[in-house]
Amino acid sequence: MEKIKLPRCSYEELTKIVNAYGQLNKPSSLDDVAKATGIGQTNISANNAFLTNIGIIEGGNKKVVTPKGLRLARSLEHNIEEEIPPAWSEIINESDFLTNILQAVKIRRGMDISQLENHIAFSSGEKKSNYVKTGARAVVDILLASKMLIEDGDKLIVALVPSIQSGNEEIEKQPLEESYIIKTKQLTKDTEQKSNISLSIELKITANPSELDGLGTKIKKLIDELNEV
Repeated sequence: MEKIKLPRCSYEELTKIVNAYGQLNKPSSLDDVAKATGIGQTNISANNAFLTNIGIIEGGNKKVVTPKGLRLARSLEHNIEEEIPPAWSEIINESDFLTNILQAVKIRRGMDISQLENHIAFSSGEKKSNYVKTGARAVVDILLASKMLIEDGDKLIVALVPSIQSGNEEIEKQPLEESYIIKTKQLTKDTEQKSNISLSIELKITANPSELDGLGTKIKKLIDELNEV
């Protein structure tokens, strides 16, 4: 598993730093960010490694926000609740460390917060300390903010994305996977009517979230064409 330096502050303070980089939106020194946030340069520097690792900022002595970091910063700055989870999800999906944490939760069918914090701290490869404990909790809060991790009683579990339904087709997306299963219920029914053979057809389509617009219509058209055969 990828080794990573965890945040050195709470989720709330970390988002203030992200907001500052978004507002500056240019290569910025520690002093620039400190003036924009009111947070000390030492604390900002301590968190830059994590923000760089997960792709929110990039650069050398002067850091600049990345395009996906800017989307997150804008959604956080204006507190647009429907935009914050997908902005975090994009970052998580492109981070091996964060996706591996989610996979660990999925494999174990859930963890309580303490277990997950310990797992994050252990997976980071860092020595046990109060800073690492604080950083592990910040990572938990990031996963919760993305809504890819949700509370289920006294456990945290990986969220199932709700099914998308249109007409006779049903699309289901499993967490951390990009395969969409189309169960052709109507097609099966019509086939049975035309012959004594019971035929069940299942199509698997791979699509990115950005390609979902209009996907239902295209699938319905495909199923209608198959029903005419």
